[in-house]
Amino acid sequence: RAIAIGEKIMGSAHPDLALTHMHLGNLLTIQGQLAEAQKHHEITLAIYQKALGPEHPSVAKAHMNLGNVFFVQGDYPTARQHIERAVRVYENALGADSHDVAIARVNLANVALKQDHIEQARAEYERSLAILEKSLGKDHPNIGILCSNLAEIHRQQKNFETSLQLYQRAHKVFVKALGAKHANVAATLAGMGNLLYSQDKYPEALGKFQQAIDLLDETLGPKHLSLSSPLTSLGKCLIRLSRPLQALPHLERALLIRSQQKTEAKNLAETQFALARALWQTLRDRTRALALAEKAMNLVKNQGADDSHPNEDLGKYQNWLEERGRRGR
Repeated sequence: RAIAIGEKIMGSAHPDLALTHMHLGNLLTIQGQLAEAQKHHEITLAIYQKALGPEHPSVAKAHMNLGNVFFVQGDYPTARQHIERAVRVYENALGADSHDVAIARVNLANVALKQDHIEQARAEYERSLAILEKSLGKDHPNIGILCSNLAEIHRQQKNFETSLQLYQRAHKVFVKALGAKHANVAATLAGMGNLLYSQDKYPEALGKFQQAIDLLDETLGPKHLSLSSPLTSLGKCLIRLSRPLQALPHLERALLIRSQQKTEAKNLAETQFALARALWQTLRDRTRALALAEKAMNLVKNQGADDSHPNEDLGKYQNWLEERGRRGR
């Protein structure tokens, strides 16, 4: 309605109307109406380019919003094009060390991770961290988020000591800025658990995962999607410790959460396969175990080419099934 009134008063190409389209596009993105959101952000971009020129910061913002829509849709190459354009415009208009450039580079790093460009993601996060430490201060929650993201990259690259230092810094920042009972604190605990798991330190990892679960239960409620990851990790840890019977309730809970809410297919497959292993080892329901493993395998088969995990996971799931007399189809 505001757009219709604005078009009558100002005309359809007025910059103030672009702002209304932008706000509506952002709201639609939050609501998951991505096609409509994309349409409004494209209108915003066209208006700003015509009214302000292609090198105006508002044009960069429009590219950023479009990039975010394509990111949520899983179209990472198109998301990258828009976000890279936003970075260039922001740098030319505001300088390479501006706050807006840093935020755009964080989004570019997020795309790079989805495309398995790990080194680029690491470089973009590090550049953003250096800028934001100056503009926000070293104890801002966004600094904690960047430290956590970098910690996870270092974990994947087996730089375990650096990863630990970054997780510890993130944890300290979150506790100071947000309080000890916050979901971000729980996320760093789960990250430390994953780090310990990667080093085969299963008893220590178990404690971190349980701390994260307890905190998320308290802060977000027992059915929140954020719980599914540490619950799955806790279950996998118990399997490694030869305690599959104890793993079952945690994995069943994680599967229920991930099945009932929108989650990435690779994450659902991870929980399905972990539960399959626990069921098989406990001799509880091997028919269901095989069915779950097959579901995990098929989910991974259907993943897009931009995801770095499917090929590795697909081989793992197929080998497990073949070892138990069920050929991966």
